[in-house]
Amino acid sequence: MNDTPRFAVVGHPNKGKSSIVATLSSDTSVAIAPLSGTTTHCREYPLRVDGELLYVLIDTPGFQRARKALAWMQEHAGDAAGRPDLVRSFVAQFAGRGEFPDECELLRPVIEGAGIIYVTDGSRPYGREYEAEMEILRWSGQPSMALINRIGPSDHVGEWRDALGQYFAIVREFNAFDADFDRRINVLLAFAQLHDGWRAPLDRAADILRDARASERRLVARELADTLVEMLTLTESRALPRDAGEDEAARISDTLRATLLDSLRQREQRCRRAVEEILRYTGIERSETGLDAGGLDLFAERGWEIWGLERRQLIATAAAGG
Repeated sequence: MNDTPRFAVVGHPNKGKSSIVATLSSDTSVAIAPLSGTTTHCREYPLRVDGELLYVLIDTPGFQRARKALAWMQEHAGDAAGRPDLVRSFVAQFAGRGEFPDECELLRPVIEGAGIIYVTDGSRPYGREYEAEMEILRWSGQPSMALINRIGPSDHVGEWRDALGQYFAIVREFNAFDADFDRRINVLLAFAQLHDGWRAPLDRAADILRDARASERRLVARELADTLVEMLTLTESRALPRDAGEDEAARISDTLRATLLDSLRQREQRCRRAVEEILRYTGIERSETGLDAGGLDLFAERGWEIWGLERRQLIATAAAGG
């Protein structure tokens, strides 16, 4: 196997494989759509930190004709020792023929040495139709683990665990959309237990990612602190004519207030973009509103309700601000 750990993320169509890839690779360019069949060809997503390649995630098409593929393999099977070669023979025989395009495409990185991350949707009931997929993957002989990605509100995780535990050495529940940093690291370290050759590089990858995470937090904290200092000390001023009346003074005051709010808004947006760049968030679409609180006095009781502040929180804030 290659020294760089490579993981093929496989499974039934529309079970969140691409979301898992996007999360574990920290790559927001991964194509994700509610319709099945978004991924038609394998695509690699390498994770690099400071130019060093740590591991590669491979997004794959979903199984389409797993039962027929397994039937062919069973028909030509010998003993268990020959099953990995049989899977390779299947890909070699049917590649480019059009009968099993998705199976051949998703198995290609597996027979080339990639570890297997099998993804299921724990909000859908387990069914026997998945067993052919899991059996084929088991026959490949590659290190493998299963992730239960619960997409919907229903909970069928228990039955999935019972079934997956018969095919995979490690089974984890992993929601791609709310998995925190520690959960992602735990997935990597779990895979290190399955293949001795990957233990050292994955342990190193985890250490590098932790250091990078700490560095990102320091940079974000500095950016936020600098922004707060700048925003809290920002002023707008204009000389008031000696003969200015109350109406003109009010107009100038309104103009200065609008200019100040616009400057604050721009500085906050620059800060947000800087934080997004530090955290490598790209392609974010947003709808933004201004900083104006709709005329509310932030220290009026009605303002507390709008901003979600309790009386004791407001008192603490006022005391801290002098």
